Amino acid sequence: MSHLAIFGNSFRRLYNSLEHRIDKRILNQEVRSVHQLGGGRSPITACAALSKIWPTVKQMDESVHLKSVSSPVGVNAQGKSSRWNFTFELHHRRARLQCAWLLPWDQHSKTFESAILDISAVPYPPKNSTYRQMVMQGKMLCRELTVLWHQERRKRPDLPLHFRDTDIAIRELMQQGLNIGSNRFVLTSNRSSNGKMNWLAQMDEYMFYTDFLKPDQLEA
Repeated sequence: MSHLAIFGNSFRRLYNSLEHRIDKRILNQEVRSVHQLGGGRSPITACAALSKIWPTVKQMDESVHLKSVSSPVGVNAQGKSSRWNFTFELHHRRARLQCAWLLPWDQHSKTFESAILDISAVPYPPKNSTYRQMVMQGKMLCRELTVLWHQERRKRPDLPLHFRDTDIAIRELMQQGLNIGSNRFVLTSNRSSNGKMNWLAQMDEYMFYTDFLKPDQLEA
């Protein structure tokens, strides 16, 4: 390696170190936390779950973008579930946030316990990634990661925070033939090949779709 290349790497390492100290918003390592939410012990709809976790999520970044909503355990006939998973992207913190609102099941009493919020924030790029190592070695500037992050964020569209709730969606899915009592299914937000946002219920090889967006959002 030439003296010029060594000098360049050393300069970038110094510059990156200074940038880390100046911009405290950027997340550089994974953060995991569990919050006791209290309140009722009954399943709720997707919109209700989002409203429960939103105050905590909003504290993590002033610019939060919803990317996906799902229930890995399906919903009941009222569109309610004991677990909702949400994926967000924290714009300024340059991180992806996984949130699970869930009701733990007490095997002894055979009832749900009070709701908890399980949070995992993972920086972009991940700690042991090639890009992260290049920054540490001075082969890449931190600001270049910001450019890559913007490109990464454009891969999936942002979802509105106000969408058609699952109590409405499940009725339409059941009218299509979804039998919620026969087998376990997954309910998730889904983007079709033509770009349309849907609620997707998948049970084995069978899939059922209905609108994710509200009528006024579809018109827009």
